[in-house]
Amino acid sequence: MVSKKTSVILLNSIICGQQFKKVETEKFVLKTDLANSCCISFDGSVLVIKSIVQNDSEISLICYKFETVTDFYLSPIPSYSIGTYLCRNLSVELKVISLNSISHKAIKFPLNNLGEFAVTSILH
Repeated sequence: MVSKKTSVILLNSIICGQQFKKVETEKFVLKTDLANSCCISFDGSVLVIKSIVQNDSEISLICYKFETVTDFYLSPIPSYSIGTYLCRNLSVELKVISLNSISHKAIKFPLNNLGEFAVTSILH
């Protein structure tokens, strides 16, 4: 991990701990920069990481969540079956997500000026 701060202030709470710009797991590397901040949780949520916080032994991701996630295409198979989505309506409120709840790193591609993105999970 790199780059420490001391706390993150959310709308409804304060998360205390060391703040980082990067976290490495056995499966992927996540960062807070634009190119490496997209990920998918085990429940299918598509997230954009704003901050990474470690409190004791727990690592939390402070994220925005895409509120609308649908198939990017339906033929020849639904795109969700290969980990590709059409995402829009990025939340205004930040959410706290455990690092252990992340299943995949992802990459997002802007599609237009309306806030729509093609998001696909990637192997790392």
